[in-house]
Amino acid sequence: MTRGEYNGVKYMYLHIPKTGGTMIAEVLKTAFKGGRNGSHGIPKELIDDDTKVFTVLRHPLMLYRSWWGHCIKNDGGSNLISNWAIERVIDKDPEMFIAKMTTSHPGFLGKLYKKYTKECHYVGLTESVPTLFDEVFSLGGRSKTEDVLRKSSMPPFCNVTGTSNWNITREALDLILASEGEALDMWNTVARGENIGGRA
Repeated sequence: MTRGEYNGVKYMYLHIPKTGGTMIAEVLKTAFKGGRNGSHGIPKELIDDDTKVFTVLRHPLMLYRSWWGHCIKNDGGSNLISNWAIERVIDKDPEMFIAKMTTSHPGFLGKLYKKYTKECHYVGLTESVPTLFDEVFSLGGRSKTEDVLRKSSMPPFCNVTGTSNWNITREALDLILASEGEALDMWNTVARGENIGGRA
């Protein structure tokens, strides 16, 4: 979660883990007056009628790729897993990781996306960061994406390539798509330009 004020309007970004949110949070922290970062949670006690709340979704295939890389790098991703309240799933073989995750927690990502988006005025995509800033700041009657990115010295894009050794078969891809159909539908809806925020 990142919150602060921009041109007299209060904003809050809800960071869904593994959606490229660290980069987005750093941009916003620089852009916001009094900007500060918090946890991955949803601080409902800080959400009021005057705060514009938003989040981003990442394509399920790219999120799984990033998630697997995180778990390998962090010996099971204990931080991430505790935030998501599920048991640790780790396997150095990405296909085994996918099989374990989709069997143990089918549809988990869709549930997570629904939990976060219902609190938002706007939902964007990791893959479209400049569009995200245009839309978010227009909630408060402003659209200053270039200024925001310039102040932050961050590039106007988000690297979603993930790990380089993510070599999986079509069958493994199909497992993710079958398990995460709801998350994929939500991502596609946002990609079509529809706002699925629960407070929109």
